[in-house]
Amino acid sequence: MTFYLIVLVLLLIIIFIFISKNYKNNNIDFTVTQKELEKTIENKNKLYAKQKQKVEIVDELKKTIKTCNDELFVKIADMNNSLFEELYNKNNS
Repeated sequence: MTFYLIVLVLLLIIIFIFISKNYKNNNIDFTVTQKELEKTIENKNKLYAKQKQKVEIVDELKKTIKTCNDELFVKIADMNNSLFEELYNKNNS
């Protein structure tokens, strides 16, 4: 029984050493060049400008819709007043 435990421990140690050596040999280089960094910043600035433009368009649409709603409300109120005046005039005639 102890023989199997010793063999198992040795196998685990060998596997661990093998994995750690492969990990050290396959490290990924995370260095970024100045050109890549500038390109990334430029792309982010372009995206920010597009997003800002979309927000401005949405704000303009909201203002337009509010103006149209206000004008429509005034027109409906005027129509109601004129209809009430016509009905009042017909009833009083």
